[in-house]
Amino acid sequence: MEVLMHHLQQRILPHLPRAFTTPCKSHSSCAAGHSPNPTPIGSISRPSTHLPLVSRLFQPSNLRDVGQESRAQGEMTCKSQRLMQQAGLIHPSNPGCYYYLPATVRSMEKLVRLIDQEMQRIGGQKLDMPSLCSAELWRRSERWDLMGKELFRLRDRHGAEYCLGPTHEEAVTELLASQGTLSYRQLPLMLYQMTRKFRDEPKPRFGLLRGREFYMKDMYTFDVQADTGKIGGKLSHEFQLPADIGEDRLLVCGSCSFSANVETMEPGRTDCPQCQAGTLVESKGIEEFDKVPMFMKTAPDEIDPMKHPELAAIQSIIHDDDRPLEEQAESLKDEGNDYFKEKNYKKAIVSYTAGLKKNCSDSNVNAILLTNRAAAHFHLGNMRSALNDSVAAKKFKPDHLKALIRGASCCMELKKYTDALLWCEEGLKLQPTDKKLLELRATADKHKRAAERDARKEKVKEKKELSEREALLVAIKGRGIKLLKPKQRPKRSSDSDDDNRGPSRDMAGLDLDGLCSVEATGATVFLDDQGVMHWPVLFLYPEHQQTDFISAFSESSSFLDHLTLMFGEELPPWDTNRKYSPQNLQLFFEDHEKESLYQVNPETPLIKILQHKRCFVKAGSPSFVILVNGSPFCEKFLSERKTFRL
Repeated sequence: MEVLMHHLQQRILPHLPRAFTTPCKSHSSCAAGHSPNPTPIGSISRPSTHLPLVSRLFQPSNLRDVGQESRAQGEMTCKSQRLMQQAGLIHPSNPGCYYYLPATVRSMEKLVRLIDQEMQRIGGQKLDMPSLCSAELWRRSERWDLMGKELFRLRDRHGAEYCLGPTHEEAVTELLASQGTLSYRQLPLMLYQMTRKFRDEPKPRFGLLRGREFYMKDMYTFDVQADTGKIGGKLSHEFQLPADIGEDRLLVCGSCSFSANVETMEPGRTDCPQCQAGTLVESKGIEEFDKVPMFMKTAPDEIDPMKHPELAAIQSIIHDDDRPLEEQAESLKDEGNDYFKEKNYKKAIVSYTAGLKKNCSDSNVNAILLTNRAAAHFHLGNMRSALNDSVAAKKFKPDHLKALIRGASCCMELKKYTDALLWCEEGLKLQPTDKKLLELRATADKHKRAAERDARKEKVKEKKELSEREALLVAIKGRGIKLLKPKQRPKRSSDSDDDNRGPSRDMAGLDLDGLCSVEATGATVFLDDQGVMHWPVLFLYPEHQQTDFISAFSESSSFLDHLTLMFGEELPPWDTNRKYSPQNLQLFFEDHEKESLYQVNPETPLIKILQHKRCFVKAGSPSFVILVNGSPFCEKFLSERKTFRL
């Protein structure tokens, strides 16, 4: 079964480059078979015998700007639509529906007669199928759900479901199935009609090029296979041209005229199903209909007028620079919306930006372009850009609710909860019952309260830590412990610097000299509840290039207490000769200014060592060198440095 009409919108326009991506679906007369027919079929085929006088012809001309009027009705216009309305050929009824006025009807009748003559020459038979189609029939073909929202659906008084037919594959198949077996003399059977079709377009525009009710000529043949899309039924016929540069794979029989696309054949089959004797040979082919925009499956990246004159012609119609700036901006807005629906947010931003560059005088169009671009930025995670666009949209149209909602959403993502509440309040003044704004306001208020609560807790925590640090500073100074401050870049002194001295500034100095040694060791000096100070201490073993770290060395503990635990029964793995025993070790601290060593008695408490006049705490952690007494490394190491005993 074959349907010779596929729709340009669903096949090609969504995939064209930016300059040609505005969808355009032809429901008026075209080469592929769309033939408008505004009168009942019975009257179309009969030529008119009485011609009215020109003075009596009903053709109301309308020379005012119908484009502005149509935009006010929420429908996009194009040059052809504007001219047809001004010439009195059509008149808008409701979105996507038009009155076909007498002059148009007469032209269409002539076209229908020509089509009928050509169809009858090839054996086509005209019929008229009902527009009201049973839902059960569409469910059997599995297209009731596949068509989605584009299908007009309704119920009768008995609850039976129907749809207004956008195409009639199901109906014509049911018609033939009810007649029993066909004689081979009747094949190929070609049935066609020219009737009204219905499709629930999400946004009708471009006049007759994209409407909800339109006329279409569709033919169905019963004899012969190809992918048809969701409009074309289960089977159709492809017209292929053999070519080495083709991308389709064909199986051709050398003994007869049989040929088929590889996708329609059983995998691995080589015998001809028609003559049973020939062998199928694979070759390449080009689908002939790929040259016709109505049947293209993919669009070229660049439209060359010499190679694709039809596409270039349609492109020039859609993107006509002679149109008013408002129409051009609207067209680019719709183009961006199509990209947005495909979740191609980057291209959507490009289209919206191009629309804004038109600098049209319609503030409503500019506000929508900015709001839509903000939505695209939002989905890409560009929250700052999305917020800036929302602010700009509000300047063009302060009561634009979508811009206010988008601005509030951006502030939420940026954790600007106070600003989000302001955006919500502005929106709720315009629409007090808006659910989205109410939800955003409640969420923003909740997060704002939580942030304020956390800020109060953090402030209390900082105050407590500052108090503890100041107490620690007093304790360190009271014990006479000296901190080695790192070299800093010289700063220009000022009176304000001298005035800011005090405990807080001294603690800041402690931070700078590395008292907080979290980065180096993961621990810091602290006072316990009994007022005893605990230090993070490093033991250095230069002979083996190893270190040990004691996170909390009590100032009242001796070195021997820790060495006994560290070098008791279980020795470190790097001490292969088992030389490191508590009684066989020497301890030293380094005087960094004089580059000398001071030997420490292991039985001495830590506080006594830290109070020595030549002991300086560096990076917040006292460090001590440990050597094996009498070892060759120890003798060499000490010979290179000045050594003093405490």
